[in-house]
Amino acid sequence: LHLCILLDIFYPFLKDKKYPEVYKGVAKKEMKKIRRQTPMLSIETKVDTSITPLVEFMEKTNNKLKIENIEYCAELKYDGLAVELIYINKKLVSASTRGDGYVGEDVTDKCLDIFSIPTRLKNCEHDYVVVRGEVIITHFNFEEINNTQKLIGRKTYSNPRNAAAGILRSLNDTIKPHILDFIPYSLFVSRELISPNETQFENLDMLMDYGFSLLYSVPYIKATTLEDLRKFYDYDNLQYIPIDIDGIVYKVNNISYQNELGFTKDTPRWAYAHKFPPKEVTSYIRDIIIQVGRTGKITPVAKIDPVLIGGVVVSSATLYNQNEIYSKNIAIGDEVIVRRAGEVVPEITKSITEHTGDKCYNIYSCL
Repeated sequence: LHLCILLDIFYPFLKDKKYPEVYKGVAKKEMKKIRRQTPMLSIETKVDTSITPLVEFMEKTNNKLKIENIEYCAELKYDGLAVELIYINKKLVSASTRGDGYVGEDVTDKCLDIFSIPTRLKNCEHDYVVVRGEVIITHFNFEEINNTQKLIGRKTYSNPRNAAAGILRSLNDTIKPHILDFIPYSLFVSRELISPNETQFENLDMLMDYGFSLLYSVPYIKATTLEDLRKFYDYDNLQYIPIDIDGIVYKVNNISYQNELGFTKDTPRWAYAHKFPPKEVTSYIRDIIIQVGRTGKITPVAKIDPVLIGGVVVSSATLYNQNEIYSKNIAIGDEVIVRRAGEVVPEITKSITEHTGDKCYNIYSCL
């Protein structure tokens, strides 16, 4: 990919006009805004990785509906950028980011270039269709883009989520969006956001019929028992899916039950997101460098042996400040535990190597 980008930049006369450019330098003044009648709400997220939040969610739902053995649809929680697509007469006419829920940024032109977003729906009998989902970038494309950014002297992206959001929302079209992907999770067939089916599971199946792709065999299940839902949370093969997934979303499967449960001010009562534990691995600190921000703030950064965390190769981790280095007893050469949780920049949580505090690295010694 980065070879194609370099060819685009340095040898523009070789470009075949039949194919889209990877890099383009036409600047826009600002992104247009799109206002929606019904907001895109966030889902309540639980960071407690025990089984307790799931038990509480199921009990609360049972008590509210006064029904036992409620069926749930469990889906993966993608770490990307939420987007709403609108189709009129099967044709994609609008795409916008979540924004504040009611007003999002117009990203229609860029979404037309994302291959996993159909520009025209197949097997669709409805005149007005709304699809909501997540724009993501695969680990492979993320690494390729960052390699290219380094080659041409541009700043790299800290994680796949920032890369996807940056490419989609870029004002100058620096990187063309066809390297992005889209995974849908909601389907409606009117301006009032009416579901075409009786269950969420059927809606997901219908999205596949419409031409959206189930990327990399990403699974979703329906289940009624706590045991089955927890098994999905512990699904072993998630590590082989080449996109960032930071949890599981549980939704009441029956749409009429969803309507009965309704919403709080900010979130639906019929769904919640259960985060995965932070991803941690061990590595060795080979050097510590000092980064100076635009405001003059000094931040120590550890250069570590490259390690794979959640599908992303990590070779640097923030140490925040000198007090953090002292509290974690960190020195060059230490074996350390490195963590990457969701969109958080990789960080060192502690040193495994035992030594006295006077061996800790001092960031002021090199200034």
